[in-house]
Formats: sequence, C-alpha cells, structure tokens
Amino acid sequence: ERDRIAAGASGVGAGILSIIEGRNQRHHALFALGRASLKLMSDTTQALREETGYDPEYVPVGLLRVAFTEEEERDLRDLQTLAQLEGMEVDWLNQEDLLMTEPALSSEIRGALYSVGEHQIRAVRLTSAFARAAANRGADYRLGATATGLSYMGDRVTGVSLSEIGRAHV
Repeated sequence: ERDRIAAGASGVGAGILSIIEGRNQRHHALFALGRASLKLMSDTTQALREETGYDPEYVPVGLLRVAFTEEEERDLRDLQTLAQLEGMEVDWLNQEDLLMTEPALSSEIRGALYSVGEHQIRAVRLTSAFARAAANRGADYRLGATATGLSYMGDRVTGVSLSEIGRAHV
C-alpha cells in the first residue's frame, strides 16, 4: 500500500471471520482449522491490544446468512446440519422472528442461519495494529516505495530491493 498503511486492500476487507464456507465444505479438517484460526485471532487481537494500546475491534457477534429463495434455504439448512455435526452452535431463524427483530429486513426473506461462533473484525484497525506492533519491534516502513525484488538466504527472505533506495535489510 503506497500511500499509507491500511489505505488499500488490507484496510477495506469486510472483516468477516467465518468457519463455514458453504456447500463445498465437507471436511472435518476444515472446520477444525477454522475453529483454531478463530481462537488464534482472538488471542492475537488481545496481544495486539495489550502491546500497542490500539484496539483492532475484534467482535464475537456471530454471523447471519440469509435465504431469499427455496434453494438458498435448503442449502443453509443443509449447512446447519453439517455445522451441528461439527459441534458448532447454529440456529435457524424463521421469517417471523427475523422481521420482529429487525423490521427493516425485506419481507422477501425466508429465514436465516445464525452462527454464534463466527466473528467480525475491523480490517483497517487490525492492519494498523499489526503495523504498530511491527514498528514497536523495529520495522521500518517505506511508504510510496516500489518493491522490485527479494533477497534470500536459503528459503528465508533477508532483504527487499526498493527502486527508490536500493536494497533494504529485513
């Protein structure tokens, strides 16, 4: 990101931390990896907050997947069964319950799958917190510089070539 940290792609992500990918996810190992990743994210954001004093705004709020068609509802109900078999806490919310909770939702909604164990984070704040932690440990940022190559020692990166200043040591 040339202009400033978190000004580009790393700062504009939706920040959805999801374990359940959809109808193509059928492997226990993917669920296990997802749960471990969420735990790691929770621990990492706590450590970043303590080290930098900057809150990445990790929020364990759950995730709502909505269905507007019969096919979407069927897919989500299948996903609910799969997630429950993996020990996840997921609930089906019908149209009536959803509209009572949030009247601004479309009346076309058929229902939704609510997953308690999936979370959200502010991507721009997470990126900024990582940058602050790295700077606290001696990282030097060259905003606006163009990386033109990497230097290696074996399989480890030891330097970055920048068109503006030449080689910088990692």
